[in-house]
Amino acid sequence: MYIDDMNDVIILKADNLSDYVNLPNLIVVFISPSCGSCKSLIPYLYKLDVKYNVVIVDSEKHFKSVEQFYPKFPSFYPSILKFEEGKFKSILDEDNIKNIQLW
Repeated sequence: MYIDDMNDVIILKADNLSDYVNLPNLIVVFISPSCGSCKSLIPYLYKLDVKYNVVIVDSEKHFKSVEQFYPKFPSFYPSILKFEEGKFKSILDEDNIKNIQLW
């Protein structure tokens, strides 16, 4: 697990999204390593206000996290989900992140 103390972006190294799902203001980004849109979105995640906790999940490696926390299997990447108190609330899109217009 890598934690960037400056801006609360967590890149999962183990299949343990359950350890983070109760963080406040949580945004979970399900990615595919070969996805160009995913790669272009990641720098914007580091620019979000520190009040947001961001977890990046590699959907090709962390199957348990995908099955457990994605409401249905991701049909596109990046898939950006908002969680509150450990529960899925909504799907965001890249524009929400790139324009930093989050709920």
